Amino acid sequence: MTNPLLSTEKPAETKKCLLTGKDFVITDKDLEFYEKVSPVFDGQKYLIPTPKLCPEERQRRRLAFRNERKLYKRKCSATGKEIISNHKPESEYPVFMRDYWLSDSYNPSDYGIQFDFTKPFFEQFNTFQKKVPRIHIQQIPPLQNSDYSNYVSNCRDCYLVFDSDFNEKCLYDTRIAYCKDTIDSSFCERCEQCFECVQCQKSQKLFYSTYCINCRDSWFLDSCIGCQDCLFCCNLTSKQYCFMNQQLTKDEYRAKMKQVFGDSDLGKRRQLFLDFSKKNIKKYIHGNQIENSTGDDLYNVRNVEQSFGMTECEDCAYCDLMNHSKNCYDVSSFGENASWIYETSTAGLNVNNCLFGQMNVNNASNLIYCDMIQSSHNCFGCISVKK
Repeated sequence: MTNPLLSTEKPAETKKCLLTGKDFVITDKDLEFYEKVSPVFDGQKYLIPTPKLCPEERQRRRLAFRNERKLYKRKCSATGKEIISNHKPESEYPVFMRDYWLSDSYNPSDYGIQFDFTKPFFEQFNTFQKKVPRIHIQQIPPLQNSDYSNYVSNCRDCYLVFDSDFNEKCLYDTRIAYCKDTIDSSFCERCEQCFECVQCQKSQKLFYSTYCINCRDSWFLDSCIGCQDCLFCCNLTSKQYCFMNQQLTKDEYRAKMKQVFGDSDLGKRRQLFLDFSKKNIKKYIHGNQIENSTGDDLYNVRNVEQSFGMTECEDCAYCDLMNHSKNCYDVSSFGENASWIYETSTAGLNVNNCLFGQMNVNNASNLIYCDMIQSSHNCFGCISVKK
């Protein structure tokens, strides 16, 4: 099955995925992008070939390089200190604790190797990857009492929180920001005292809810805005004391709450809400200000194809979880203020013109086949290079 095309695209070629055998389409816009990002060396442009894998398999390949949620106890290869790391103890390459990796004690140039032009590049790069030290975990200070969290920054008293920033006293969360006392939630922003919520914003004391904004003191809501003291409701705006979308008085609502929560069986409440939500209308896509784009969770985007979790992005395809970015293809997990990025996992912040890499983060540009690069420019086949 082919993917739907944007209105501005025309099919240029149909290819068969090497892994799945299913057909996928290369469009004229794809070819234009590949031509623009193709590198130039000594005045000669080396055209990037069209992909041999379908978009879904390309995404799986990128995500295989990102261990976000599995942590291990191991020792730092440089200091011998016990650390919590997303690299298992038996990893083939050395792992340094972050402070040591960033210090002057570690010079990545000491691990450089001579390139042998008689051997394939990827064979040598694979050997090189096993030799160069890695950071023990992906954390950006300031952090306090959050050792068991990964891909985080500016977190305090957080435990098993992943891919999140600016949070306090949160547990078991993924992709949250500016949250406090929030547990078992994902893709939430500016929430406080919330539990088992997904895609909720600016809410307080909200439980078992999805896609809600500015809601509080409520249970089991879906796609509600500005609601409080509501239970088992969908698609409501600025309501109070509602049960299954029916308006009640304050006393009637309290009596209904007492009746529902008198039964300690949470499974029954979940099933009751699930059955009710199935009867309610679902919006065809989550987002707003969407122009000529396909995917889901799209906010203020233009010409974005088959992408998810995108905010203020333009001319991107097959990407996920990116903000304020343009002209990016096949980027997974994170990118902000990124442009002209292709086939990269975790593009990072303020990156430009990076091809075929991972963890090329923070003020990097003109990188090809690079791995775990920080604030560096004009590099080819480099690993763990900083500044």
